[in-house]
Amino acid sequence: MKFKKSIYIEPVAYPAAQRKTFDYLCSTCWGTLRIWVQEERDLYIVLCGECDEDTRGFTHKAEVERKRNDDHFNAQEVKKAYPSLDPNHKEKKSAEDNIKDLGL
Repeated sequence: MKFKKSIYIEPVAYPAAQRKTFDYLCSTCWGTLRIWVQEERDLYIVLCGECDEDTRGFTHKAEVERKRNDDHFNAQEVKKAYPSLDPNHKEKKSAEDNIKDLGL
């Protein structure tokens, strides 16, 4: 497969390419990285499986996991602070309101 010259990704030897696929994810979409053979058989290029030739760089898996945990924590805080924004939120009714709704 012939790749256009990327200003972001440089071809590397196979061991370095393999390390990148184990330790890093795509910096754009956090997708899995894949190894592609360059025209020169001793060099390989690492690209995102989703972004392909638009891959701009890599970010460490631990950093992505930390950001995902932070995002989850922040989402929980927003749900607590703004319950009306949660589509699954139902206001709790008092016993009297429930009896009135039943028509008793």
